[in-house]
Amino acid sequence: MNQSITRLKALGIMLMVLGHSMCSVPYVIAFLSMFHMPLFFITSGYCFKEKYLSAPMTFLMKRVRGLYVPFVKWGFVFALLRPLFFRLHIYDTTYGFNGAGAARGNWLDVLHSCWIIVTQMRGTEWLLGGYWFLNALFFGSIIAWIVLRLSKRAEYAFAVSLLLLLAVHVTHFHVVFLNLNTRAFAAATLFIAGHLMCKRGLPPFGWAGVAVSLALTACGMFFWPLAIDHLSYEGWSLFPHLLTATLATWSFYSVFARYPSFKNALLDYVGTETMTILTWHLLSFKAVSLLIILIYGLPIEQLGEFPVITEYAANGWWMLYFVAGVGLPLLMKKLIDFLLQGMRRIR
Repeated sequence: MNQSITRLKALGIMLMVLGHSMCSVPYVIAFLSMFHMPLFFITSGYCFKEKYLSAPMTFLMKRVRGLYVPFVKWGFVFALLRPLFFRLHIYDTTYGFNGAGAARGNWLDVLHSCWIIVTQMRGTEWLLGGYWFLNALFFGSIIAWIVLRLSKRAEYAFAVSLLLLLAVHVTHFHVVFLNLNTRAFAAATLFIAGHLMCKRGLPPFGWAGVAVSLALTACGMFFWPLAIDHLSYEGWSLFPHLLTATLATWSFYSVFARYPSFKNALLDYVGTETMTILTWHLLSFKAVSLLIILIYGLPIEQLGEFPVITEYAANGWWMLYFVAGVGLPLLMKKLIDFLLQGMRRIR
């Protein structure tokens, strides 16, 4: 994979963790939310190989193995752990998501969740909140494949994807059973944009281009802010939002591309383990929440506050949440790999 793309993915996943850590630096969360998740749709399209256009089953199975299977596997694991999470106060009926209580649920509730995960690719646990991205990329990439296959040229495909996005946005199109919605079509548009940039060999921005693009993105915080994880979007902010998200993504790509000889093993490793961080960062936050509870004598039930203990995160603890959210999943992955290698040697 292009090293600049790997590092771009590393930046994206770290910014996602930073956002969930409730960073209290003014405007930081608002700025990074303008592009840090669209970045992944664009990079996925950038890495798309045209050989898949003539091999539909190969492409579909690649999507199933890379997106659907992890969604179902970890969705099952976390759903089955739900009763244990309540016993450990990782979930709590008082300190629930956004301060709202959560139903403790019985095993029938767990099995129903598993059914929804398998058949509709939605309904994962709070601790897998970032998994909405896998759903959006799964359906978005399939839509993008169809459009690219029928349009023949990437430029035409991009125009068609915009028209489709406009149509579903105006009509509020939503197939609930498949969880197919405006978000998936927005993902398809970004995917095709990334493919177009790769196919046409878009050169990296100069420093002036980077500055202008990031300035426009900063303006968007005030004039077209938008949460891309929503199923549908109000008004017309979506379209300028997608434009500045694309410009910001290419700006950071340009920075990495201008220094190809720059060595950073950690950044390269993070870029190859984005799924690990996506899966485990919210659970890793609980280690920091537990530390805060022990230091300040808070009730253990507050461990269930999600995603972080907001009051303390706002007072600087967001930095440790960020470090734990990125570092603990990677340390766990390294430890598991080390143990598996040791077991192979013994055999």
